Amino acid sequence: MIRQCLICDSRAVLPQEVARGIALLAGLAAIAPTYPSALRLAEDVAKYHFAGFDCLCLRCGALFDEAVKEASEQAPQPT
Repeated sequence: MIRQCLICDSRAVLPQEVARGIALLAGLAAIAPTYPSALRLAEDVAKYHFAGFDCLCLRCGALFDEAVKEASEQAPQPT
């Protein structure tokens, strides 16, 4: 499924799980001997950069939940 920003319709949307994975890989590359601190870094990225939302638009910085996007796609369009 292609995610689009609710504000600017950009396709450059980063889901929280992907950001956590990127932070984990970057953390592991930087501090391979101390694996638990890499996990803490990945959790901090998800906590502070996403502030409880599911997705982040890389173009305009909007934060939104994916469930809201799916609900708006299923809403009937007025004619």
